[in-house]
Order: sequence, then C-alpha cells, then structure tokens
Amino acid sequence: MPLVVEQDRLYLHRYWFYENRMAMQIKAMAQLRGTHGQKIAANHEALFDKYFGTSTDETDWQREAAKMAVTQSFSIITGGPGTGKTTTVVKILALLQELAEQPLVIALAAPTGKAAMRLQESIGFSKAALPCSETIKTHIPESVTTLHRLLGAKPPSPYFRHDAAAPLVYDLVVVDDASMVDLALMSKLLSLAWRGI
Repeated sequence: MPLVVEQDRLYLHRYWFYENRMAMQIKAMAQLRGTHGQKIAANHEALFDKYFGTSTDETDWQREAAKMAVTQSFSIITGGPGTGKTTTVVKILALLQELAEQPLVIALAAPTGKAAMRLQESIGFSKAALPCSETIKTHIPESVTTLHRLLGAKPPSPYFRHDAAAPLVYDLVVVDDASMVDLALMSKLLSLAWRGI
C-alpha cells in the first residue's frame, strides 16, 4: 500500500520504511562494541593524555566523546559552532589509527559541496596540530567528498552505484553536518555500514 498509518501518524510507505530501517540500523550498530575497547582499557590514560592533556577534576567533554567514539561502532558528536567538534573528530581519527593493526581506510563526507570544503579546510588545520607521528597524520585523509559522490549517485534515478551488493570499501566513514542529510540518503548510507539489516 502507498500509505502507512502508525500511532495516528500518516506516512508515505517509502519514508515509513526508511525511518524504521534506519532506527533498526542505528540500534544494531550502537549495540556493537568497537574492536579497540580492550586496547583502550589497557593503555587508555596515556593515549588520551597525549591528545587531550592530563585529566582534571573538571569533565573534558571532548575527551569523553573520544572515549565513547573509539569503543563504539556508531557515534554522534554534537555541539554548537566553535565547540571543537572537528578538532575532536581529527583526534579520534588519530587515536583509531594508533590503535589499528593496519592503517584504517577512512572516508570523509558532507551533504553539500560547501560543507565538504569547510570540513576539508578544518581537517587540514586540525591535523597539523596533532601530537603524533607524521605516519599517523598521513593516514588521516583531508580530501572530503559529498555523500552523493561517495555513494555513486546515478541521476535521475534514486539509486546509487554502492549498495548492499556493491558496498563501500572503507573501514570508517565520517559524515559532517549529518543533521542536513535527509532520511532516505542516511538510511541508504547506513545500510552499507550495517549489512545485517
């Protein structure tokens, strides 16, 4: 049927499907622990001190966000303009590269070309200030693409070159300005990250 009524809400069937699929995908990904949890537990203070300075009595929310992100398969980092979201993400990427047995292949994406350019500038600036080796820095990409280009848009159809049959080849995908991504596109992106649904 083209329409779905659920709890007194009327949906177009396609958007009801996207919303439910995305909710299941996020829930499944949130329940998975990242592969680095054990390594973090063993070496956690020194590694986090390296990037965020020594712990104090006051909560360092950037440090807390990084701790969550390196131990989870799915993370959302929020904050207003100028709160250090990009700086935190770059530090998280460096942490993950240090913990990885082999260099991670990372994609950086944004919903629009303008957002992609802003992120690219910000990543380059933040990366230069990282307290890590040049080797680690070289494995943190600076090139940012739009989500449509990342997924391989096939206009004018709503389909993409990458799907469950032809998944992305990245270990990690960072999406900036995720609040600007529409429901259908985010659901399609997450279906590549979590192919169990």
